[in-house]
Amino acid sequence: MKLTFTQHSSCIRYNSPDESLNSQELDLKNISRQYLTWKLNCDDAGKNIQDNIFKFSLHAGFLDPGQKISITVFFCPPCPGTYASEVSVCLDDNPSHYKITLSGIMKSPKINFDPPFLMLMPVPLDVKTERAINIIPQDYLRSSRIQVELPELELEDGDKICPFSVQFPEGQDIILSSNGTNMKLNCHISFRSSKPISSLGTIFFTDEEENRFSLQVAATAENCLLTLYPYLAFHLSDQQVTLISNSKVYSSGEVILHPHYTPQSLPHSTSSSSFGAITESTYEYSQSEFDTTLESESDEQTSEESKADSPSDGRENKSELSFFPDEDKEQYTFFQKALTAVQNWFTLFGWSKGPNPISIPYSLRRDVCKAQRSSSRENVFKQNLGKDTKTVYGMLFHLSGQLLPGFTLSWSLPLDPVEQILQLHWQHSMFLDFLKRQGACLPHVMPEFLLEPGDYKRWIEVQTRLKARMTELKKGDGKNSDVFSNEHLFILEDSVFETISKRAWTDVLLQVYKVFVLPRVSLRKTTDPFNLENVLNMPRIKSEPLSSNIYSPYERIILTWLNKHYEKNRKIVWKDGQKGEVPPMRWIVNFDRDLLDGLVLAAQLAAYCPYLIATHFVRMYTNAKTPAQFLHNCLILVNAMHAVNLTIDIKATDICDPNPVMMLILCVYLYESLPHYLPKETIEFTGALHATVVKQVRLKNPSIKTLVYNAILVGRDADDFSLPKGNTIVISSKRQTSINVEFTSRFLRPAEAVLLLISKRVGGIGGATLTFSLKSEVKHIEPADILKCKSPCYELKKIVLNVTNPFRTDGIFRVILLESTSCLSQPEQIYQARQVKQEQTFSSENNVINCKNSALPNEPNEENNFNCSDQSSLLHEFFSPMEKLFLTARSSSGLEIHFLPFNLEKRYCTVILVNELIGEFVYLVEGTGDIPLPSGLLPMDSPNVLHISSTLEGPSAAEPVLYLKCSLEQTLEENLRIPLINESRERALAIAAQQQMSNIEYERRKITETLDSSSVRVATALLGLSRVERCELLKPRKFPPELKYVDYSVQVSMRELFDVPEKLSVPVLASSRVNLKVPSIKDVSPEKIDGSDAVELPIKFIPQYAGCYRCEILLKSSRDIRVYVIKCVVNTSHAEAEIEFLTPAYQAVIQDIPIGRLILRNAMAGTESIFSLKGIGKKPLAQDHIVIDCQVRHVTRKVLWVPNYTKNKLTYKVSSDLSMVGGSPSLTVEPGDTVAYTLSVSPWRRGIFQGVISFVAEDEDQQQSQHNSSPEKTDGEQALQKLSTETPQTVDRANTGGSSSNCKVWFSLKINSIPAAPERTIDVKCRALNTVGINIPITNPTDEILQLSVVLENQSLSGQKSFTLSPKQTFFYQLKFSSAVVGTSDESVIFLSDMVGEFWYALKLTVEKPLPTSLPEIECELGKWVRLHIPLFNPTHETLELEIANSNPSNFSTETDPKHPLIVAPHSTTEVPVQFCPSVLGKGNHKASITFKCSQIIEWIFYLSGTGLPPHLMEPTSMSACIFQGSSVIISFKNPTPENVLVDVMLTDQEQSSCHLSASVLTKFTTKESAFHLLLKQTRGIQLAPKEKLDIPVLFMPDTMKMYETAVVIHVMRENGENWPYEDSAELSKDLKSIIVSEDGGIQAILWTYPVHGIPEAPQQKLVPAVVCCQARQRVEKRVEVLLTGAVPGATAMPATRNSALINRHKPANIQEEVQVTDGFSTTVEFLYELQYQSKEIKSQLESLVGMHLIQRERDPESGIITLIFNIVFAPNKPMRNEGTLVVHCTTGGIWKFPMLFIATEPEVDDVINIEAIGLNKESIVDFKLTSQTRYPEPFTAYFLAGSDPDFVVLPQAGELLPVGTVGTHITVGFKPRMYGKKHKATLVIQTQSMQWTYEINGLPPQTTPPTRPAKVVSTSCYIRSATVRQRNFLRENLKLTTTGVSSPIKGAPLVLRTK
Repeated sequence: MKLTFTQHSSCIRYNSPDESLNSQELDLKNISRQYLTWKLNCDDAGKNIQDNIFKFSLHAGFLDPGQKISITVFFCPPCPGTYASEVSVCLDDNPSHYKITLSGIMKSPKINFDPPFLMLMPVPLDVKTERAINIIPQDYLRSSRIQVELPELELEDGDKICPFSVQFPEGQDIILSSNGTNMKLNCHISFRSSKPISSLGTIFFTDEEENRFSLQVAATAENCLLTLYPYLAFHLSDQQVTLISNSKVYSSGEVILHPHYTPQSLPHSTSSSSFGAITESTYEYSQSEFDTTLESESDEQTSEESKADSPSDGRENKSELSFFPDEDKEQYTFFQKALTAVQNWFTLFGWSKGPNPISIPYSLRRDVCKAQRSSSRENVFKQNLGKDTKTVYGMLFHLSGQLLPGFTLSWSLPLDPVEQILQLHWQHSMFLDFLKRQGACLPHVMPEFLLEPGDYKRWIEVQTRLKARMTELKKGDGKNSDVFSNEHLFILEDSVFETISKRAWTDVLLQVYKVFVLPRVSLRKTTDPFNLENVLNMPRIKSEPLSSNIYSPYERIILTWLNKHYEKNRKIVWKDGQKGEVPPMRWIVNFDRDLLDGLVLAAQLAAYCPYLIATHFVRMYTNAKTPAQFLHNCLILVNAMHAVNLTIDIKATDICDPNPVMMLILCVYLYESLPHYLPKETIEFTGALHATVVKQVRLKNPSIKTLVYNAILVGRDADDFSLPKGNTIVISSKRQTSINVEFTSRFLRPAEAVLLLISKRVGGIGGATLTFSLKSEVKHIEPADILKCKSPCYELKKIVLNVTNPFRTDGIFRVILLESTSCLSQPEQIYQARQVKQEQTFSSENNVINCKNSALPNEPNEENNFNCSDQSSLLHEFFSPMEKLFLTARSSSGLEIHFLPFNLEKRYCTVILVNELIGEFVYLVEGTGDIPLPSGLLPMDSPNVLHISSTLEGPSAAEPVLYLKCSLEQTLEENLRIPLINESRERALAIAAQQQMSNIEYERRKITETLDSSSVRVATALLGLSRVERCELLKPRKFPPELKYVDYSVQVSMRELFDVPEKLSVPVLASSRVNLKVPSIKDVSPEKIDGSDAVELPIKFIPQYAGCYRCEILLKSSRDIRVYVIKCVVNTSHAEAEIEFLTPAYQAVIQDIPIGRLILRNAMAGTESIFSLKGIGKKPLAQDHIVIDCQVRHVTRKVLWVPNYTKNKLTYKVSSDLSMVGGSPSLTVEPGDTVAYTLSVSPWRRGIFQGVISFVAEDEDQQQSQHNSSPEKTDGEQALQKLSTETPQTVDRANTGGSSSNCKVWFSLKINSIPAAPERTIDVKCRALNTVGINIPITNPTDEILQLSVVLENQSLSGQKSFTLSPKQTFFYQLKFSSAVVGTSDESVIFLSDMVGEFWYALKLTVEKPLPTSLPEIECELGKWVRLHIPLFNPTHETLELEIANSNPSNFSTETDPKHPLIVAPHSTTEVPVQFCPSVLGKGNHKASITFKCSQIIEWIFYLSGTGLPPHLMEPTSMSACIFQGSSVIISFKNPTPENVLVDVMLTDQEQSSCHLSASVLTKFTTKESAFHLLLKQTRGIQLAPKEKLDIPVLFMPDTMKMYETAVVIHVMRENGENWPYEDSAELSKDLKSIIVSEDGGIQAILWTYPVHGIPEAPQQKLVPAVVCCQARQRVEKRVEVLLTGAVPGATAMPATRNSALINRHKPANIQEEVQVTDGFSTTVEFLYELQYQSKEIKSQLESLVGMHLIQRERDPESGIITLIFNIVFAPNKPMRNEGTLVVHCTTGGIWKFPMLFIATEPEVDDVINIEAIGLNKESIVDFKLTSQTRYPEPFTAYFLAGSDPDFVVLPQAGELLPVGTVGTHITVGFKPRMYGKKHKATLVIQTQSMQWTYEINGLPPQTTPPTRPAKVVSTSCYIRSATVRQRNFLRENLKLTTTGVSSPIKGAPLVLRTK
């Protein structure tokens, strides 16, 4: 039976319900025939019966058969809810099947909200956001009115505001419908705040029955882009950012986001919330865009609602928040880009140990702790995170430096799933609370949103159970003032949860970036290369926090930075842009539209990296309009960032399609990173062109971590610099290293580049980017080759210069010719010469040289201009028709050079071949002008003229010579007619002009036949004039100039016969200078020449003998050189000469000539010559070249055919210069016959031999005498006589005209001797890299001493080079063989002797791989490592490049560079260090094979083995802290074993740690020293994976000044509980402290003990430093008293003997034992003290200059304060100001620190040096020698102090001072005054690291002596006027002056000539 009750809460009044209103009758009827007893069994009915919720009027009774009874059942619930119970009926005390089911519902009024949780979109300041919700009332029996309670929110400044407002458009009454249900209400909730606020507020809705219902509302108003990005996503097209200013002057303004009004249509947006509700919003806008003032909104309103609610400024938004838009929404792209930006940034920079890829939200919510999450009951909780798993808490610690309260970096979760979820939720709650306290705006992010989907479901289950339990608890409470709501429990679908989690994690990371990264902008003080104050019309953005409603102060700093650098750099970067002009000025007020073309960001990079301009930015579009142009610019920008290693992950499409969040993160990154790219130092490279210069950059690492840098070279000339040691630089902690930068100059111009050192993170440690500027200067130029040439003046000579490309690249090189009168060896000279050449261009239009600067320059200084001052007045003499030349790499080619000299001096032409991409190289051509070729004299009418050769035409034309004739007794006098114009020079001027013409100019003039016109020649001639002469000549004149003459000096070649005047004046006529048409040689005729075109030169000739006399007449002026040739013929009838014929012997020369006499007559000249003839025969040539192939110790015969060319019978004597050649010593040949001669060759050694065999005939007398002296005849062969220098005497006599009967025939010989068979073949086997000995028996079979030399052709063989054998002696020749090349080869050992010749042995060498080597076993404690060395001995001549293979890198690791092979030099030993780190106790698997591989030995194996020992006491750790303050230290423990372990960590004292420990005792360990604490939340049962680290923080907080000691004991057990394996466990000592032995004798646990020593420090106080001041190079003593305050040790101090060892570990500078002791002080207390300095440099300066001694100590018995008195001696050598710290240690514990300041003032002047000048601009010097003050050389610098006269110079400015006792270093001081009349003074400072000298330098004027002789004045005027000289007072005259001159600064008065 079932009874159902329904009741409403309104029926309950004061907890006394009316039972009659809610009761039902239960009828029981006995239908049986028996009497029954019934009873309601309420014992098992449940709690509802016991609590009287269901009550019965009767519980038991009796029923007669057929009787019926009624029982009243009452329903009395205490509070609303659902109740159920079941009651059984017992009949006759027996259970029956009758059940009474009771159920009741008590309803109460309830309100539901749709959505249940309201999340408003974050909005800018003073912008309204509105959201509509539905209020759904339920179970209301009557109408009720809803009242709203709005929360008040407190701002950061303490003010309270109510930013919320609520409206009910349709009323706020709950109305019942006709069917009894409640109608829903529509409610609009809006939010607006003019100040930043972020809150999760609660709005309460109360009905008339005082039922309160809460709705949580998350709202944010802020001015930060990272918070407002959702607002921007939904308002990209209808909102704009403008700069609002109230003044027309560009001062400061507000950057405000406001609506953008378009008259045609009003924007209308719709967005959906994450819970499914949809609302609409309308926006009103201002019509102004980029106005100086913000206009009010439009008067046109779209609805009555907008009229009523419109704000005054038009900034209103009625949109709502969408957590993460769907992919089909346009806002999705914006959200996704923001997510990608923050995800990429945290991947790269969010972690302490370098980049860590993350995925939002998956990896962040998964990696929540560094522990294994597992449960044996549910597999769903299993998750194994490795040791390198990085959590969000570690990221937060890295960015903020703070840990969450109660958190550690190694966090583990409990095994119970429910506890896991609760702890995760608690962790996330603490995480969010921490961020909110830091300023994060995350009101809408709940902790459960950060869970994984599975964890979220478990969280819902746990919360549901908790809710049910709370409901049960509430049922017992009858009060119903507050109704339970589901406000904190949102059950979301999987897809909705993923969207919310994705958005939540995105916002969390953005807020982390906002509160921890963005504030760095204000903290960083960048090195600004520009000054903002100098930028006109730049936008000034206000810096007040609330001056912008969209940007925070940090973002406005970035905007100001962008504006400043863009405005400063746009004209610099794009002044030579390839794709447009300079971009216009712009105001950057947003992070998307203003940056999409890439120009703004490029300007920022160019400000710090100007070298990127030429390589990248000039190719950008400066007025980009199309997407393709935007993408083009952004691609260049990204490439530029990659070039300088800016490692942020940004793509070009991210910039040209910008997202504000992404671009803001990029700008912040650039703002932080770019200042590091400003060079800190400049490294200068100086040297010759193409020389290689190496400089060192020394880097120092002051940190305790190893730093690794990647070096890159960037800039215009980065290719010219290199890093020979590689690009990776490793700097160990506290060490320094150097980088070699190598520069090879390719260009004459200075090279510039930048060396960037980009830090690589190693273990999370990274250094700052270092930048060095690299600049080079070519100091000297050495030409690749010098070509000398010579040519007559005015004659063009073509030469070919062989040039070689020194570079490894093919290319086209421009040819540049620079001329000078001296060799240009300095780059400055070449630079000035190139500047002068660029200023000179040939102008065919004006026929003059076009000068860029028409103003006349100052008089050049020859010394300063390096002879280039003459360059402007030099006629070009070198030309090249080849403007460009293609050269392949390392190849040569010919460059044609034309040399056309105009004077007799040497002229140097520097030939520069330039390729702007490859390089430059220089050649030098030295040209010498010779006297010009003869010019033609003008015809003259004289009987003495015989002929003029220049009148001839055609091929018979000769040089122009004037032939004169006279008799032998006659004196010839003539007047030669010299032309006014030098035709050769004019022709050369025309050629020079043509060489400089362009091709078009040349063709044009060729067609018009004006190539040789006078205008062309004049224009070229003007180049030979100075600029003053040129301007004077071209200056227009009113009157015709006076006639000028050019004086020529006259010289003749035969002064003894020809007489001419010394000078000749040639008039310069106007016609001849400008308009004269110079005729060619063909046109010259007497008819065309008149007297006005010539000048006469008288000449007188007196002949001495008959003949033809040639005379050259040289006319020389400053601009012209002429040579004229005349020949005077004096005939004679007897003129003879001899002709000699030279020809080799046996060669005929046939010439048809008259016998014995040859007469040659010259009909033209009228002379004849008579010759006698004579012939001489020379030495004969070789008859033939004979090649003979033979074998050692074998005879080979060759037949030679010997001729006889004479008519006599000849007997030849045979000789040869080869000892191995034999044959008959003589040979007889009949006249005209040829006889065979047999030649025998028997070589004694192998090889190729060359020589000759000679057959020399003798006279008959010599043959007869030899025949008489040699009566014996030999028929056999014998060795030929050795050929000597005396043998061919007869030939020489024949050559010199001796007897013709001597004759010689000779043959050249080439003998190829191959070896004979070996004596024996010896097989040799050897292991590679081993050495074997080979014994070869050698016997001397002769009776003489035998000298043998040995030839070894293979470097693998070694032995004696020579040895000696006695007669009949047998000697074992010992040979050693060692090779590194595996394989088989054939070699030989050759023995040579002059007596027995050559014999040799063949060697067949077989080399096998080396045998493996087993090294001795090593031992190491578990948890530590030891080093052993593998010796690699290379006895061979090979260089081994070994690669290493390791079979067990986990236990054995080689300390080598894996990127480079291991080099083992020949005949050397290299030791390879190997680290052994055991992983188990005992031998275990501690075996490895290290294999070295290379191409020669294939493989070289070493076997290693080791044993792990139980650990002993670890290295102690010391820490210090001020009393009552804490200091922590991290003890890192790494699980060395390959197993999962359980770790217990505990603190003990030293006495306990020294005892033997057991498992039972270990658990009771406690430390007696309360000053130490472990900062681990979990100290027992910590799980560690293999090789995983555990960081144990130990806190030290002392309270007294005494020494503290403790020990950290790490107890490690296997996770499975088993004993540790150890094969020798029985041998373990039971007294071993580092193991715990189980009952069965095994190792139960291993202990690692880390001693920790705590040293208390005195409380830090702001003390005034003790100042010790002294003049440099003086000595001062000062007593300093220090007070040891705080908890000073007293009589209860610890013994000094116990702590002295501890203090000694710190290596103090001093320890004082014997001091004055006052009463009341314990004599056992000792004090140690030392001076500490801020850096090693300061320490090196002060350490030897400061002495300190403790002289007294006393203690105040009342206060306990100790006073220490120190005597400090300070003896500085140079001025300085350095700080130090006096650190006092007490042996019983305690450290006190006192600041010290050491000041050394300027010393007195060491000496006064007076230098007397020797003249203006002339240098006088004084030198002296100086030594260092030590026994070693010291580097020094020499310089003048500021204010010194610049006329002084010191050399050298840097170098080394020689040590004391030597002659010293030479120092020179120079004085070069530029003017007199002032005092020249300077102060010279010479400084070393430890010493400084100061000299006062005085420059004195020169001592002048008055002249002793009177001056002589010669006057050529006949009239001398005497006058009285009157003194003038110019000051008085100037005061009376009323008018001003043109140059006067006083303008306005007329110019009046003043007369006296």
